[in-house]
Amino acid sequence: MTLKHWSPVTEMRSFERNVNDLLKGFFGDSTSPLAKSVLGETNINEQSWRPRTDIIEAEDHYHLSTDLPGIDPKDVKITVEEGRLTLSGERVFSEESQDTNWQRRERRYGKFERSFVLPDTIDQEAIKAEFKNGQLDITIPKLAKVQPKQIEISID
Repeated sequence: MTLKHWSPVTEMRSFERNVNDLLKGFFGDSTSPLAKSVLGETNINEQSWRPRTDIIEAEDHYHLSTDLPGIDPKDVKITVEEGRLTLSGERVFSEESQDTNWQRRERRYGKFERSFVLPDTIDQEAIKAEFKNGQLDITIPKLAKVQPKQIEISID
């Protein structure tokens, strides 16, 4: 039998994030594209969204894999600043024709931004990114571990 440590604080934070994401997606806020669409300033489908990202830690690197289908790699920006890796970009909505009669639209369009706090043990200069088939893969190498050095003391 495996025992798992349960933390009510962690559970509450996870619940709060999920509820906030749900409410933001449904209601937006007064500055959101959804609220502006009610005022006639933009299309209702141009909402901000958060692409899903998987993070894997290996012995010598971290690997981030983000789903960005339908986005041109030129429209994705990756920055590393003050210990934070930020992905940003935009999925642009294009009308197929003026007389399209949509029955259902589930895909999100608009700007996105995701930030990840980086540990101090990474090599910022060696970060590499590859974009293929709508998936962005980022490899973040860890710094080589400094091996302890033993110094012999001579006794005279």
